[in-house]
Amino acid sequence: MGKSAKILALDVILWVAVLELFRTEKWTDIYRMSFNQSRTGLIFFRGAVLRGMVIFVTLYLIVSLLTFIVRRLNNLVSENDQNRALIAKYVAFLLTVLLSPYFYFRLWLSGQHFFGIVAGGCALSIVLFSMVAALTYWLGSRPNAQHQPAAV
Repeated sequence: MGKSAKILALDVILWVAVLELFRTEKWTDIYRMSFNQSRTGLIFFRGAVLRGMVIFVTLYLIVSLLTFIVRRLNNLVSENDQNRALIAKYVAFLLTVLLSPYFYFRLWLSGQHFFGIVAGGCALSIVLFSMVAALTYWLGSRPNAQHQPAAV
């Protein structure tokens, strides 16, 4: 199994893990979002978050699959760039999964309808993922100050 196939397999495992996490009811207690809410409201909220996260992680998996296919077709990217891109991708994914429930929660408290919560939360998750991935990749590509000659 090549490196690209291992990365794709890890992405599938992450996809399953995130869906399992948000399918359970325990995550609302971990995030302390279940206080002062009715049972019906919590079921509504959990359903909105689950659907939004299904959309987000499925898009993540589709992009990962397309990256896998492109990487198999041409191997023009250097090993260093691939490593930076992987670090950026997984840091962004982790932060997005951890922070996304707060987007949905704020949309729910603002009185949005179900579709508004799902669409808005998913869109904010995609924006957060893109920004964190780009920032992480950029920070990883900057030359270290230790390796630059001292200014005279």
